[in-house]
Amino acid sequence: MGSSTWTTSCYNAVLTSRGFDTTDAILKCSTSTQEVFSSTHMKETMNVRDKVRECCETEEHPNTIPIIIGLDVTGSMNNACKSCLAGINDTIVKLYENYKDIEIAVAGIGDFVYDNSPFQLSQFESDVRIADNLFDIFVENGGGSNIWESYTAAWYAGLHHTRLDCWDRGQKGIIITMGDELLNPVLPKQAIQQVFGDVEQDDVDTQELYDKICEKYEVYHISITDKSTYFRRADKIDNSWGQVIGDHYKKSTCEDLSKTICEIVDDAIGNVSNSEEISW
Repeated sequence: MGSSTWTTSCYNAVLTSRGFDTTDAILKCSTSTQEVFSSTHMKETMNVRDKVRECCETEEHPNTIPIIIGLDVTGSMNNACKSCLAGINDTIVKLYENYKDIEIAVAGIGDFVYDNSPFQLSQFESDVRIADNLFDIFVENGGGSNIWESYTAAWYAGLHHTRLDCWDRGQKGIIITMGDELLNPVLPKQAIQQVFGDVEQDDVDTQELYDKICEKYEVYHISITDKSTYFRRADKIDNSWGQVIGDHYKKSTCEDLSKTICEIVDDAIGNVSNSEEISW
């Protein structure tokens, strides 16, 4: 998928259609998460079970750069979700200044053990439908008593449930997840069958999954450090992520989230270009 191009005027029209004043930030204290993300269940358009999300090259976008942006939608991450949506126009406008063929899929990440809808993934899009998909994420406000969320579901989806035309040019996509917990050690095989419709013989080990997904995507994670999150276990969180993804582990406040995402995309594209001798 992916056609047409993002414009600020179209984004403002989406805000107006959803009852928001374009002169005000979405992330205002008086606006609750439920007012912004009004879905009360996972929409079928976000259900990736037995489906494949395609990042297709077109005459308008002949050199696609697929990006999956995964939001932790558990209770402590409400402000970060709103920040991502509030800054999405600035983020995409800035990215398009340098990379006109970016296509973005958005994901909602919860907990495979405790949540009813622990993973959601949209189609890849290049225009204002990215914002529509963000608004449509079901913010379940779940999570549980463990010390991680199922962040690697985005890796699993990228590996098994996406088709990238850029592969014909030998280029990788980019996965950026964000959250405030440790990296989960496994994805339970029973939950994988429920969420994705796939049959795995064993639970999917995180290190093994990372080694595989890195063949297809540049993988990054952002820990959100605001006081409203669960980033109290900073040292343990840093170690958990750093041991697996190294310097692709980043930290950001909600206020700097848009800037951090843009810096990651610059870094990821630089890594691909340098290692593969490919020009985007």
